[in-house]
Amino acid sequence: MARVYATAEDYANWLDLTTPPDGIARSLARASQLVDWLLVTAVYATDPAGYPTDPDKRAAVRDATCATVAWWEDTGDDTGAAARYTSTGIGSVTLSRANTPAAATPAGAQAARLAPEAMQLLADAGLGDGPVEQEVARWR
Repeated sequence: MARVYATAEDYANWLDLTTPPDGIARSLARASQLVDWLLVTAVYATDPAGYPTDPDKRAAVRDATCATVAWWEDTGDDTGAAARYTSTGIGSVTLSRANTPAAATPAGAQAARLAPEAMQLLADAGLGDGPVEQEVARWR
């Protein structure tokens, strides 16, 4: 089973909400997968389930997960697809590709899904700035 680094209550606390939004558990699970991807080169002690044992690192991973979901809410783009086009249409189909590295490759679209705040939280906890983050920075 995949690790989920934040609960609905964690997310509500992150945004200072009285109650968590509906459907937040799925978003937190998806964001946790993305945080796992950011942690692929990080070295840190874990418990048997794979969660960080250091309380500060565990909090950073939780907060990075919440920051990722908040980023998706702010940008309205949890897939990175919006980064690939500056405009789209349906009637008589009009698509304008963004003039950025994100438009050129799927890796660039993936980078658009990543919250800058999440990467900073992980780096501040000693969990970031590895090859994955360096590649992401290249696409921003």
